[in-house]
Amino acid sequence: MLTISDAQINALVSMFIWPFTRIVGLFLADPFYSNRAIPRRFRAGFALMLTVLLVPVLPPAPAVPVVSAAYFAIVVQQLLIGLAMGFVMRLALAAVEMARHDHFRADGAGFCHDVRPAACGAGANHVEPADGVCHAAFHGV
Repeated sequence: MLTISDAQINALVSMFIWPFTRIVGLFLADPFYSNRAIPRRFRAGFALMLTVLLVPVLPPAPAVPVVSAAYFAIVVQQLLIGLAMGFVMRLALAAVEMARHDHFRADGAGFCHDVRPAACGAGANHVEPADGVCHAAFHGV
């Protein structure tokens, strides 16, 4: 018969819960995975899969009793670290979007890319002559 001690259960739980909490915090604030179009079940499963893949390469977790205030504080700390990582990713993406908007506004094609992005071409940073309304409005043709 297989016997598992309380210390082994504490070690297993703390070994998986702390990385899982950090990954969940990351997914809560990440620009891609926090989107409502991605189902919660997928996000939870993906976070669990990443945790299972990452735990073998992580250093051993400190020995803290699972049912204690210190353990709860570490879980909250891991959640906040994950949230901070997600917000940094969101901030970096917002900086790229702002640079894109500034670039298009300086080129005179910002209105076209905001109102009719398909008419301005994928990835184009200027308005092509065949764009009709956008070209006439911004280039005086």
